Amino acid sequence: MYHTNPLIKLTISGKRFCVQKLLREILILWGIFLLVSCATPEMQGEIDVAKKVENDKEEPASMSQPIPSLGSSSTPTYQDSPMYLRDRQIVELMPTTNSEARLVNKEYYDSLDTQALLQKAQARYENQDYETASLLFNLVAERPDGRVMKTYAGLYQSHIKLENQAAAEKAFAQLLALSVKKNSRLNVKFLFSVSSTDFIGNEELKREYSFWLRQIARYFKHNTLCFQMIGHSTLTEDQNDSSLSFLRAEKIQTLMKEPFPMIMQRSKVVGKGNQENMVGLNTNDVRDTIDRRVEIIVANCSEV
Repeated sequence: MYHTNPLIKLTISGKRFCVQKLLREILILWGIFLLVSCATPEMQGEIDVAKKVENDKEEPASMSQPIPSLGSSSTPTYQDSPMYLRDRQIVELMPTTNSEARLVNKEYYDSLDTQALLQKAQARYENQDYETASLLFNLVAERPDGRVMKTYAGLYQSHIKLENQAAAEKAFAQLLALSVKKNSRLNVKFLFSVSSTDFIGNEELKREYSFWLRQIARYFKHNTLCFQMIGHSTLTEDQNDSSLSFLRAEKIQTLMKEPFPMIMQRSKVVGKGNQENMVGLNTNDVRDTIDRRVEIIVANCSEV
């Protein structure tokens, strides 16, 4: 009887295994090729979007660093904004310039396109191309799903940089109205120096504060809403002077009194101390600037 050498059998078996593995890999690759080449326009659009997102990750970040740094979000559009941008509409930003892209869910596609345009506007602002940024923010604002706080904040910031006062006032008024409608509060950034009722030492920001106060006073003057001005301080500040947060809020009320004489009847001053710190580092420097703030909250008139 003929016997095959075990070594030969092992070699043949190994070759057979390699050939089978190679065939499987070829079939898998062929399947992928067919999937891509036969993709529907909707599928291809999604592929193009994914590629664009990956490419955008490689773009260099903006070097603009407004002062002061206010915490978690470091982009110029966020830091320059007069408000904390707390839109309830949270959609993942996926930029695309592929006009041929189509998605099965048209409503989602419309939202995606608007968000991509909003991101482009923000990118132009961060690159200090304020003229283009203002045009793009205007395009976003024309769309129903683009009328969000980020849009009007971007419009306001762009027009301020372009020294277009009338347009800036209009955008700020829209921002105020939307903030009250969505959040029942004006998350305005009135920031203070350490252990003081003086505003922080950023001269550009101080000039804007006067503008904001006039606009806020005008807004409340032309409606029947009541509100609270709530002051905040760091832990160390509160331990040294428990009335500091109250005095900061009282200063805002006093500054608004001239353009809005009825403010004393329509508003209430509250000091929260360090109870609602957003950073909580207690470093009493630029890192916890946001903890030395005053914010305005719409309240029931019976509580004022």
